[in-house]
Amino acid sequence: MTYIVIEGGEATGKGTLIRLLKETVPNAVFVSEPGTTDKAQSVRKEIMEHPEYSDEKRIELFIEARTSLFDEVVIPSLKEGKTVISDRSWISSVVYQSSDKIDSDYITAKNKEMGTLLKPDGVIFLDLAPSIALKRIVGDDREVNFFDEKPLAYHENIKEKYSEFLDKLEDDGIDVLRVVNAVNISDKLDEISNFIEDL
Repeated sequence: MTYIVIEGGEATGKGTLIRLLKETVPNAVFVSEPGTTDKAQSVRKEIMEHPEYSDEKRIELFIEARTSLFDEVVIPSLKEGKTVISDRSWISSVVYQSSDKIDSDYITAKNKEMGTLLKPDGVIFLDLAPSIALKRIVGDDREVNFFDEKPLAYHENIKEKYSEFLDKLEDDGIDVLRVVNAVNISDKLDEISNFIEDL
C-alpha cells in the first residue's frame, strides 16, 4: 500500500497530472481534497460559498471533509493494499491556513487528534511560478474560487510556505519530488512516473 499526494498552488496542473496518471497508474485509487465523497463535496461547497469564514473555521471544515474521505475511501483502500493518489492533502491545510495567528504545529496537531494526519509515502509538488500559473485561470474551464482571486503576492507567499514545509517533511524522511517549471506537465510525466514506481 502506498499513499501519494500531489501538492501545489492554484492552477499549477494538479488536475491535469491526475488525468495523465489515471492512464499510467490505472490500478491506483484517485481522490481529491476536499471532495470525492458526498459528505466532503458538501463541505467543499460550504467552504467555497463562504470566503468570509475564518481560518479556524476553514481548518475545522477541511478536517471534517478529510475525515469522511479517509473513513470511506483512503483507509479502506490502503488496507486492501492499493495505491492511493490524492489531489491535495492535510499539507495544503498547513500551507494555506497557517498564519501569524495559527501556526503549522496547531494544524498538524488538530489533524492528528482527528486521525487525519496520515504521512504520505511520497509528495509530488508542482513548482510553478504563480505569475505563470494564474494566467491559466483566465479563459480556462476550471472552476474559479476565492483562492484564485487572491492577489499575486498571496500566491507567491503560498509557494514560499510550501517550500519551507516540504523541507521539514524531507527532514522527517518523506520522499518529495519537486517538479520545477512544469509549464507543460506532460513533459514531466516520465520523471513523475519513475518517482511513483520507486516508492
